[in-house]
Amino acid sequence: MIATKYKAALLSLAAAGLLSTSVQAASVNGETKLTVNMPEILVLYHFDEIEIDLTGPAATAVPQTAALSVTAALGTNISTEADTLGASGAVNPLTSSNNMTVNIEGAWAVRSLSSANVSITGSIQNGTLAHESGTVGQEITVSGLTLSTNSVAPGWSLATGDMTFSLDLSGATAAGAYTTAGTDTFLLTLTGN
Repeated sequence: MIATKYKAALLSLAAAGLLSTSVQAASVNGETKLTVNMPEILVLYHFDEIEIDLTGPAATAVPQTAALSVTAALGTNISTEADTLGASGAVNPLTSSNNMTVNIEGAWAVRSLSSANVSITGSIQNGTLAHESGTVGQEITVSGLTLSTNSVAPGWSLATGDMTFSLDLSGATAAGAYTTAGTDTFLLTLTGN
């Protein structure tokens, strides 16, 4: 019986010790670094087609200062040359303004997510605008393309720019549309980092 009482006392002491002593849980810390890799995003807005309608006098009556006077006998055929007709009056609109400078405001726009400024360049792919009839020699020449800027700061705010170029109208010998066949006139290129 002493052994049972002894065992009971030991169990009581052990239980009391467990209850009175706080158990400490083990802990371990670990850190995790998160990295998100954003892709470079480039957005170029541009017109698919630009159409320029030139205006001017559609029809002009130019009275001549010299009168045509012919004297002939009755019953005879009249044959004469009007040497002065067309010698003065209407000015050829192409001789005084063969070259036109064209500035298209807001011709392109850019948005970008990049690590530094992005570059935009423009080039002329096909500088010959042929007449819609296909007649050889009836053409307008495009040259001298420049952009208002070639460097745009990165950001999602819209950045717009202009393009300026020259038109040589000396080969425009017929009314109607002049355009490129096949390859477009301008090429805009947006380059990131």
